[in-house]
Amino acid sequence: MRLKADSLASRIATSIVPYSIAWMQRSFSLTIKRRYLNQEPFLRIKEEGAYILGVWHASVLWAPFFHPYHEIRAMVSPSRDGELIARVIKSSGNYSVRGSSSRGGATALRTLLKELKRNHPICIVPDGPRGPAFRCQGGIVAAAMQSGKPIIPFHYEARPQWVARKVWDKHRLPRPFSTIYLCYGDPIFVPPKLKADEFEARRLIIEEAMMANMRRCQTAAGYAPGSDT
Repeated sequence: MRLKADSLASRIATSIVPYSIAWMQRSFSLTIKRRYLNQEPFLRIKEEGAYILGVWHASVLWAPFFHPYHEIRAMVSPSRDGELIARVIKSSGNYSVRGSSSRGGATALRTLLKELKRNHPICIVPDGPRGPAFRCQGGIVAAAMQSGKPIIPFHYEARPQWVARKVWDKHRLPRPFSTIYLCYGDPIFVPPKLKADEFEARRLIIEEAMMANMRRCQTAAGYAPGSDT
């Protein structure tokens, strides 16, 4: 059952659910093991300055938890679901900028570019807020092109985990006592002032790099590459 955005039940859920998720994440963290893949390039870029963390919607709920107090500014949809995610992000010590490809995206992108100039990292979910899943939209390309900052793909898979297979994004939820594989892709730089065909070519390069990072993560976790997509 889907709650109406302005209903009392929706407001109650928006108040309670983020704290329940934060509690669950902290509780699970006492039991899980973490395995990092290709983390060194990310740590180097992090020390040098701002970056753009690229995360598929399938990993968006736990991604802030794995980067606590990194002062990341994440683009989050202005929808009710986005409000839940924004509050989860806040509980991890990071920040949200409200907007999406369909609502307020241009304004949010300008805000994120200002944050990059202030040397704050940002996070963009290139297949959000409504998909298609695992298809890179243009916002992350524009942000990298206009800022000169690198894109760092990030993905996680846990074994065992729950996968929301009936939901469009196939969201991953680690189970208690699982091993979580946290995988980073190599930095991706985008040249400035791309022409339309060059922009599209670069978008495809970024999409494939994020998919390759996900497949590498799945392989490490013992899943078939490309499963649950």
